Amino acid sequence: PYVAGHWLFGPLPEIFDALAAYRVHDWWWSCHKKYGKTVALALPFQPVLVVTTDPRNIEYMLKTRFDNYEKGTYSNDRFADLFGSGIFNVDGAAWHSQRKI
Repeated sequence: PYVAGHWLFGPLPEIFDALAAYRVHDWWWSCHKKYGKTVALALPFQPVLVVTTDPRNIEYMLKTRFDNYEKGTYSNDRFADLFGSGIFNVDGAAWHSQRKI
């Protein structure tokens, strides 16, 4: 289910309020309590963001069908300084190699 929000801005006003109050995790928790373990956010000018706390979905994305969920160059470039070329920042054969370690 989608997180409800303003007709134009979606949940952005609530997110900004949570950020200002340093309560973003509480806001996420309230979304999951209200809508379920997997929720979708429709934000202006952004692709739909899906967030899950369901262990089955997480296992599916990170293990069972990892090849369906590439991070791609956008993510790799953004997190290169933090994660380098380790398991958290690579795809494909490099990911499989890191996973075996």
